[in-house]
Amino acid sequence: MSYIRIKDVPRNGKKYTYAYLVKTTWRKKKKPKQKTLKYLGKLYPLQPVTKHHLCINHHLTSQELYKDLLRRELLNHGFEQKKSHLYLKDNCIADLNKLLFYNQEGKEIVLQLHSGFLCHHSAKQLLTYTPTLDKQGQKHYAKILALTGIHLEPEEFVDLYTYHEPL
Repeated sequence: MSYIRIKDVPRNGKKYTYAYLVKTTWRKKKKPKQKTLKYLGKLYPLQPVTKHHLCINHHLTSQELYKDLLRRELLNHGFEQKKSHLYLKDNCIADLNKLLFYNQEGKEIVLQLHSGFLCHHSAKQLLTYTPTLDKQGQKHYAKILALTGIHLEPEEFVDLYTYHEPL
């Protein structure tokens, strides 16, 4: 399984932080080897400024509900809604229709929310995931939500999971 790795790069006396999608391969009798799969963008760490509670709209599809979760996290971290799908904070722009996160120069970025990373890769993983009933599926679902930086209280996770419980 791949994961997001953060790397500090010194340049011109300043430290810049970038995110990469990496995969670890285990070799016999040797140390693990990391392979960079993709550069994800510059990291923008954000702190929550408010708390919007989860309210599940039972008329939404899974994808619409997940986009609503992403919208809630963006608002919790100080983003302002500019259009129905565009959110802006300082130099960061989020387009929830295209699942793109970029700066004003048009370069893709990664938003660090809580202990997760919101970027095109993590948002796409969330919107394409279908939860399963088994314990392994529950754990994987929780990991995907955490990967994107979506913060849920335990009872909110249970509500969300049972809402999408397979028949």
